[in-house]
Formats: sequence, structure tokens, C-alpha cells
Amino acid sequence: MERSGAGAGLVKGLVGRAALTGAQTLLRWLLGLVGIPAAVAMVAALLGVMTVLAAFAEGSREDLQAAAREAAAEYSGEVRSFDGAERAHALPPGLIAAVVQQAEVEGRKVEHHEAAAALAPRFTYQTYTLRTLRREPTSDTGGTEPAWQEVVETQNVMALTVAETYQGTYTYRYRVRRVDAEDGYREELERTGVEFTPVPERLAQILSGLLDRPVEQWEAAWVEGLAGDLSDGGDAPGGWLLAVAPDEPGSGGWSWRSTWSGMAAGDRVVPVEGPITSEFGWRVHPVYGTPHFHAGVDIGAPAGTPVRAALSGQVQFAGAAGSYGLAAILDHGGGIHTLYGHMRVIRVRAGQEVAAGETLGEVGSTGLSTGPHLHFEVRRDGKPVDPLGWLAGR
Repeated sequence: MERSGAGAGLVKGLVGRAALTGAQTLLRWLLGLVGIPAAVAMVAALLGVMTVLAAFAEGSREDLQAAAREAAAEYSGEVRSFDGAERAHALPPGLIAAVVQQAEVEGRKVEHHEAAAALAPRFTYQTYTLRTLRREPTSDTGGTEPAWQEVVETQNVMALTVAETYQGTYTYRYRVRRVDAEDGYREELERTGVEFTPVPERLAQILSGLLDRPVEQWEAAWVEGLAGDLSDGGDAPGGWLLAVAPDEPGSGGWSWRSTWSGMAAGDRVVPVEGPITSEFGWRVHPVYGTPHFHAGVDIGAPAGTPVRAALSGQVQFAGAAGSYGLAAILDHGGGIHTLYGHMRVIRVRAGQEVAAGETLGEVGSTGLSTGPHLHFEVRRDGKPVDPLGWLAGR
């Protein structure tokens, strides 16, 4: 990596030197016409080159973002299921950019679309036949009692049953539910759960093919970590991510690095006890180099640790949610919502009422995550607030 980094630095140095020399020559000639000393021309040239290079870097970053987004959109998979479950497994653009960047560091050329094709999810479907029955009066009205006939219609519905992603395999479960009506009934397909089986070696295998060398699992986790925890910048249900972050960097939360336990005020409950591994607030995005707002806190805990509801409320969403992995969103009323991300198992379903402290699922590492932890967010009227302060009653 040092040799590749030095080579990249040499190229940048040669480009900068050529630009500087040209700028110096041009400015000396122009400024000499009006009697401005060469030293002043040198300073002006340096400032000019710095401005040009800064603009070039900003343009390159924007190009990187645009190329990653385009590739992610193309290779995330066609939506064919009745409930759009495929959207939850959309490729994170940041991961695509991280793979391309790692290849560049190693002196290899990997296109964004090539990386996206290798990382793309594979889907398996099942078709369910649903019936609708209606009782209708017949045209024969000669008797004292009206005659009725049954009309049966069928509809084929496609459901996503297995999603094989770069992190592991998601398995979806469904049931056919009968809804009775006065004139008959209809059948509806309802998702009853989703389970995640991690395959930690899968990302390493994908990277081995892209980088043309054996890649260890710890290296794959490092590359994935370059993408950052994009939970507050990836896909999520119900417009969860449409809320704006605080206006300026530096307006984020306060530090808390010891074990999180016994802090909750009133009827609020700490969802998982463990160390805060990533805090609420602004940080620099590791791939794009831009200010990046982390809308929650990450709490480290062993896989399988129960995740508890921080407050009583109704489950607004429960299922796969893009970079959040398996997640649940609770509506507590009064404009307060909480989110619990990266779980390996979900124990609740949408519409269910839960009490404070009730188990929602288990800690996992689904979605864009480099290890078992809970990503916990609190939103007030759609805007993220510091979860630690909220739990403490602030």
C-alpha cells in the first residue's frame, strides 16, 4: 500500500509541478508587462494552482459519488415482489466506492459497475395463488327467496423468499390470511418474518475476485468499514431518512464511552447495555471526505443479546431496511419515533403494540455493519435527537 500511495503521490506531484510551472511562466509574462515583481507573481501562481486543484478534487469527489449511485441503482435488482421487499437489499453506494478506492490503492482498475455487479444481491421467488369469493344474486327471481351464486376469482402474487447478499442470506416467511366480508371473503398474503444467516466469508470471496488476490475476512471488514456506517444515508422505510440533520457540523451530541446502563429516566428503557462505539453527531465521511451526520448511537453487544423497546408504542415497521439491516421502528406518539437497526432476528411485526422493555429482536450485524451492535435512533417530529439525552429525560 505504501508503494501504491507513493506512486499516487508522485503523479499528483508531477501534475501540480507542471501546473505550477505553467502558471508561473504565464503570470510572470503578464505581470511583467505592468511592472509587478516576480515574487508577487509566484505567490499569485501558488494561490491560483491551489484553487484549481481544490476545484479538481471537489469535482472528482462528486464524480465518485455520482458513479457509485448510478452503479448501485442499476445492479440493486428489479422489484418483482408484491411488497417491494427487494428495495431493502439495495446496494450501498458507499461500499461500491470503497471497493473501487481499495482497488486503486492496490494499483488495480475496478469500474464502479464491475464492483456493483459482483456485489449485487441474488433473489429467489415463490408464486402464491390468492382467491377472492363473492356471493351474487342470480338473474332467476321467480322464487320467493333470491337465488345466489358464488363467483371465485384468483390472482397470482409473487413474493421474495430468499435474498443472497454480500453479507449473508435473508429468508422471508409468509402466510395467506383470509379476510371475511358480508358478501364473501378475500385472501391476502402477509409477511410473518425474516431471518438472516450471516456468511462472513462471502464479501471476502467477492473481493478476492475483484482484486485478483486472496482476501482475508478481516480485510473485507476493513474495506466495508471504509464505506462508513451509512445507516443515516441509506435506504429506510416510510420516509424515515427524509428528515434533515442539524444545521451545522459541531451541533451533535455529547460523548459517552463507558458501559450504557441504568441511565433511562421515567418509563424509558435502555435498549441494550454495552459500550457506545459510535456517537451521535457530525463526523467526516471516510470515503467521500465530507461532513457526515450520524443520526443515532451504536451500542456494542454480543450477537443474540435481546433488544428492548425504549418506550411503549406501536411497531410502525419491522423487516429488512437497506443499510440498517433487519430493523424495527416504533411510534410512541407525540411525534417520537425510535429505530433499532442491524438486528439478526426480529420478534415483532408491524402494527403490534409493545410495552417498554419488551423484546423486539436480537443484536446482530445485518445491513452495513462491521460487527455485532445495535444502531439506535430517536426522532422528534422527524428530526434526529441525541438518544442519550432523550433517554436521560433531556
